[in-house]
Amino acid sequence: MPFVLIRQIRPLPGREAEAIAWYRDTERFRREAGQLSQVLLRSLIDHGEYELIQTWISQAAYEAWKHSPERERLQAERARLMTHDPAKLYETL
Repeated sequence: MPFVLIRQIRPLPGREAEAIAWYRDTERFRREAGQLSQVLLRSLIDHGEYELIQTWISQAAYEAWKHSPERERLQAERARLMTHDPAKLYETL
């Protein structure tokens, strides 16, 4: 069953373009792990706030990715570019 992750992110000051490019450039790694799609939305109210929506083939695929060495490496890169709220996890009906 497809699985959806939604996370609010905030690029660090002066790192907005780099953070957006990072999500685009690293999408291929998540796709190899089972991500079906990702959408990055920018708030029309607070331009420093973004919502990331990822759809995965299953929660199991996401959990495997979450504990992988590749994700750990990317997580360290992400921390240099942005802060984020805890992810919200959903199953599709």
